[in-house]
Parts: sequence; structure tokens; C-alpha cells
Amino acid sequence: MKKLLIIFTLLTILIITGCSSPDKVNKADETKVEATTDQPKVSSFFDEYSEVLKTTWKDASFDTANSLQKPFYIKGTANLSNYYNYKFTNKQKLFSVEVIPEDGNFSDRWFIYLDREEFKEVYDELKVEQDKPIELIAYIPTNSYSDGQDNMALGMTVNH
Repeated sequence: MKKLLIIFTLLTILIITGCSSPDKVNKADETKVEATTDQPKVSSFFDEYSEVLKTTWKDASFDTANSLQKPFYIKGTANLSNYYNYKFTNKQKLFSVEVIPEDGNFSDRWFIYLDREEFKEVYDELKVEQDKPIELIAYIPTNSYSDGQDNMALGMTVNH
């Protein structure tokens, strides 16, 4: 799923940039371009995926049943957790991360389940560092959702 999301994002960017036609530029416009290209553009983790992110962590929290399979972005502080519930109980395959959103509070926290092999580096860092800043793209899988389940999702990609 992670690879599909990345491929979809890249294809979207290629289509958007490929469809724009170059116009003739006068000297004044060339000067403006040169002046702005001297400063490096800082791209954020969110910006890399913004084209495909139509759901926020708040949407997924408040309208869970209609947010299934839709990737969402969450940024906040992370800690390892021992909370495994509903259909997120495979401790051999997944580890649990409690994330308190930067634009939320403790009651808005999410439990994001990450693959132990794919995200081993994240697991190792969280073992030694508490309240670690983190950004994630996650989603609630239809086959893992149970009615009444709150704020639990699978992580797709992580920036830590």
C-alpha cells in the first residue's frame, strides 16, 4: 500500500508538471525566476503527500466509518505503547505507537501500528527516546475496523 501511495503521488506530480506548457518569458520575468531560485525550497513531509491526502486525523477520528482506507496525516509526539486491541493484536508483526497530535491534546491521541521489520529504526529510537517528534501517514484498514473502535490505524510511512 505504501508503494502504491508513493507511486500515485509521483504520477500526479508528473501529470501536473507535464501538462503545463512553457510560455515565452520576458527579461523581467527571468530576473524574478533567478532571484527566487537562489533560495532553496524547503519541502515538508506533508507536502510530499498532500496531493493524495484528502482526510485529516480529525476527519478519521470524528467520522471513522467514512474514513476507512483513506490515508491521513498526523504530526505530534510519539511514545511506544503496549496497547493492542480490536483487530490490532498481532504483537509479533506490529508495534504500537501512541501519538498525541501537535494540534490536539491527550484525548485526541492515536494508536498507530507499525510493521516491526519495515520500521525497525523507528522502534529502536522510541525504545530510548520519549515524546519523540514524529510525522506519519496512516490509514484505517476496512478489514481491521470494528464498530466502536477509536483512533487506531496502520502506519504507511514515517518521518522521525
